[in-house]
Amino acid sequence: MFYGDILGDWREEVICTGSDYASLVIVSTTIPTDYRLNTFAQDPAYRNDMTSKGYVQSNMLSYYLGSEMDIPSQPNVRYIGETALDENAVYAIRNVNSGRVMDVAKSSREDGTNVQQYGTVPSKANNTWKVKSAGDGYYYIISQLSTGEHCYLTVADGANTNGANVEISTFTGGDAQKFKLKANAGGSVMLMTKCSKETKCVEVINAETGAGANVQQWVPTGSTCQWWSFEKME
Repeated sequence: MFYGDILGDWREEVICTGSDYASLVIVSTTIPTDYRLNTFAQDPAYRNDMTSKGYVQSNMLSYYLGSEMDIPSQPNVRYIGETALDENAVYAIRNVNSGRVMDVAKSSREDGTNVQQYGTVPSKANNTWKVKSAGDGYYYIISQLSTGEHCYLTVADGANTNGANVEISTFTGGDAQKFKLKANAGGSVMLMTKCSKETKCVEVINAETGAGANVQQWVPTGSTCQWWSFEKME
């Protein structure tokens, strides 16, 4: 027997074996609730308690649950294989193959300005970036050139094609501006594009190593020109 919150609601379920020992019986409430809380299993203390052996006792939360409670904070959870970033930090985004960093051409703030790789020393607004959660594990990546709602990393026209250009543009909230970080061995990541339904990623064209080489979208090939490291600036 097991009991705990496993179905995504904050109420708990009881799980038993069927009388034939070939099935499971899950007992759950059918009573609606007006309260919305994160699944208990996302709380580390509760999740650890769910694995306790011996006598079945109440699974313990790390916060008070009851009358006049405060709303618990959002749990820091993510899908396995994804990388979490600090939204208050400034990053250099370095290409693993070339060692050069992602850069906005000529420090322009104009929509459609090309994104390239350039120098190896990140120290200016044109080659440093911030991130902001876009939900569902995606991030917006924003040039430090931005003074508001512009200079967001964007796949041109939101195209789902190999060779689609990567540029900066004004914030739209569309899929063209949403990227998911897929972890590689050694700490680098691939920037998967939502506009391609994560079938494509951000790379340096033709695995070039020189300054000014273009950044574009391409299907994953295993090349390190598609691998990036996010280096937090001091």
